[in-house]
Amino acid sequence: MELLNERLNLEILELVCKGEGISFNISQLSDKLRKHRSTIKKRIDSLLEYKIINEPICPFTFIYQEYPLFVVVYSDFPNYKDVEEWLRTDEQVLAAYNIREEEYNTMIMEFHKSLTHYQQWREDLVANGKIPPRENRRASTSLFFSNDLIIKYEPETAAKVLEHLFERTKKVEINNYQLDKLDLDILKCLLDGDGIKINENYLSKKLDSHRKTIENRLKKLISSKIIEGPKCQFPQFFLPSNLLLVFSLIDLKEIGSKVFELLKQDYHIPIIFKVSIGKYNCLLLSVHESIDNFLEWNIKYREEHPNIFGIEKISYLSPRMTNFVDFKKLALGVVKRKLQEVKIEEEQKTVE
Repeated sequence: MELLNERLNLEILELVCKGEGISFNISQLSDKLRKHRSTIKKRIDSLLEYKIINEPICPFTFIYQEYPLFVVVYSDFPNYKDVEEWLRTDEQVLAAYNIREEEYNTMIMEFHKSLTHYQQWREDLVANGKIPPRENRRASTSLFFSNDLIIKYEPETAAKVLEHLFERTKKVEINNYQLDKLDLDILKCLLDGDGIKINENYLSKKLDSHRKTIENRLKKLISSKIIEGPKCQFPQFFLPSNLLLVFSLIDLKEIGSKVFELLKQDYHIPIIFKVSIGKYNCLLLSVHESIDNFLEWNIKYREEHPNIFGIEKISYLSPRMTNFVDFKKLALGVVKRKLQEVKIEEEQKTVE
């Protein structure tokens, strides 16, 4: 994409994708929620302090075009600490979880350009001593998904799980912080991008460029779907840190049926893939209060639609099983690499 071959665009992306030049619009939230500005500010400060949300950024949605291959790897590492630094710093790795599934103890989520890129990357990891050679561990199992086949992508929808939990129990606690209705209203606004603004003047001074130029470039980057407008995200990307992530491969008998439409509308499900893995044709990433709540939800679907749901492979990923989730690392890795390529090209033209 041409926009990503221009140095100024990449410099803007490097800043807004890590949150520079982005701030809260307290007055806007105050007017919308009809609460005093100081009240809104204190609540936002608490949401950040207790790590219920991250600071606002412009999400780099182009990542799914840059890396059309999503890979989930079930691995067995003799000692997780030996690979922890690699996992946390590698710009292909989105997340890592501790699991106890068959012979595996780690689930890794990765993004890659292609199968060839993935294979070379794996070989380099062994050659560089990042992971133990195969003879010193059990062989991994890798599942491959196309980001072109994402048919639902609503990372903010998990907030509705919190809302329904509050409606039912009048209590939501995350990281020892009790959220009330106002907290949840603010949370929903921030996840949707309400009450967040970009300071073009700051970016203009930082990049030594005219404010109007910055404003126009940002509009193009957003309209071209390279980034989204500024918003907050959960620390675990689309998952509040008090809820359970369920990774479900399903044999769905009728893709395109009314039931499939129900799944796409279900607020428990932020992401759905079409897949072709053995007998499975659908991957659901769903969010629930607990395993019991998931089972109740799952059984209800099966009872109401007995001829639609076939076999299912399920992995439960609880907050305690989460080593890290870092979407920003992937995004900034792409932007910095492209920026370096542009700088090298400019230097070569200067020499010529």
